[in-house]
Amino acid sequence: MIHLGIDYGTANTRVSIYRDREIPSLLPIGLGSSPLMPSSCFIDSSGQILVGEQTLSRPGRLRFVKRYWQDRPEDKAGHRKAASEWEDGRRLVQGKVFTCEMLAERVVGEAITRSFALVGERLAQHTFTANVVCPVTFDLPHRHALSRILLDQGAQSVSLSNVIDEPLAAAVLYARVATTPPVNKDLLVFDSGAGTTDVAIVRYHEEDGWKKITVLAEQGRCWAGSDLDSAVQELVANKIMQLTGAEGLDQIYRAYEADPAVGKLNFEDDCEQVKVALSNSNSYRWGKARFMGRDFLTFEITKTEFESAAKVVLLQIDAAIKSLVEEARCFVENFEGVDLALLVGGSAKVPAIKNVIAHRCSKAVIHRDEVYFDEMLATARGIGFSKDFKDIIIKRPPYTIELRATMADGSVVPTTIHKAFDRIGDWRQSYSTSVPFTEKELRLESPLETLEVYFRSPSGERQAADLQRDLFRGSKSIRARLNVKASLLLEGDSCRSKTIQMPYFTQIGLKPSRPFSVKTLNAPDVYPEDN
Repeated sequence: MIHLGIDYGTANTRVSIYRDREIPSLLPIGLGSSPLMPSSCFIDSSGQILVGEQTLSRPGRLRFVKRYWQDRPEDKAGHRKAASEWEDGRRLVQGKVFTCEMLAERVVGEAITRSFALVGERLAQHTFTANVVCPVTFDLPHRHALSRILLDQGAQSVSLSNVIDEPLAAAVLYARVATTPPVNKDLLVFDSGAGTTDVAIVRYHEEDGWKKITVLAEQGRCWAGSDLDSAVQELVANKIMQLTGAEGLDQIYRAYEADPAVGKLNFEDDCEQVKVALSNSNSYRWGKARFMGRDFLTFEITKTEFESAAKVVLLQIDAAIKSLVEEARCFVENFEGVDLALLVGGSAKVPAIKNVIAHRCSKAVIHRDEVYFDEMLATARGIGFSKDFKDIIIKRPPYTIELRATMADGSVVPTTIHKAFDRIGDWRQSYSTSVPFTEKELRLESPLETLEVYFRSPSGERQAADLQRDLFRGSKSIRARLNVKASLLLEGDSCRSKTIQMPYFTQIGLKPSRPFSVKTLNAPDVYPEDN
């Protein structure tokens, strides 16, 4: 039996392998024994989806599919042309509709196929299990889609527990490899790659010799490395136009190559190198021979200029970390700030981002072993959680609230509040001043006899609210107001009201065992099975 850990990234995909109880290791699924397989896709004239290295030099390649799959508000702004070409995760290519899910399935499938070729196809396909990481903001349908992809590829015993938030993967890995175990510490995990930034505050604690992990707060944003790339591209293009009199990007692309689509790729590659260079020095001298009518065009770009151009991105990332800390303070009675900060992913190497984290977590020790974690993050997927941790606790609110009204004649009027926080955006975004809410009103033809309220988790678990059934007897309307702190207020026209603090469920498909008290809220203890 082998276990594959799949780090399906926005820009690159990694796979780790775990057999029996050996140390997990990365598989060289990329070109030249690299552990990185590009996640970009290209659809050829026959409609075939190509994946990986063969797509990189092709104009029209589809990049950042995982990011656009989320259809987040951040990517709906008009200036993001690539995002606007995806409508509800769909895109028309050569007269045929392709979905982000189709491309994701192709990428994950290619990664598994390459893994089979490396470890022996007969051995791997005979029986294997697999996990895959995902952004914090992936909702239930996206997580179901990833679990179905694993199942279709032949993985055994697949459930939602095989789809795990990216910062949790890093937190588990850190606790395994840290020289000094982070017992009784609150760790901020900052995981930022090409397309998404995910952050979490995780508490490590130990009871009776067993280590436990509790996810105190999570945030996710579609602001990351690709947005930093866009800032560099705009900065470089403006300098070229100022020095040469060029009138637009198309003229710059044609200076690279006669085919502007190919020139655009080359320009973007150059700008990527600028970003990398400015992560390690205070300035970078850009230069190109026989370019735009000049024998040699050159100019300097400073780190200060780059940070100014990337100001919007940095502010968004700062807002995510600020909101994360506020969430932990709101929900966790004994949270006193972050003790450690773990930086993961290529974008975490950018000094300006490190400065944002240091500012928001002034008392934290920042762990900067980026190279190790960039390479080893996927291996966390090859480690059975319960080998190291008795409990892994994840707090999420119910995604559905069910109201069941019964009339005097025995008839039942049900109503449902689906994805309760959607109308106010991401329910994790703000815990500071005002308390946003969503509400729904149930109107009845005749007076109410009894009212029941149920909370349903993403994995289908159903829990009844503690409510006196006849509290609203005689009412002909019930208003349900749900605020961002997971408090449900029920009001009837009989002038009676009831506030219910909603329970928290796991979102990884496992039933809660016993309650873990965090201030006035509940979270389940979760016991993932070893794969």
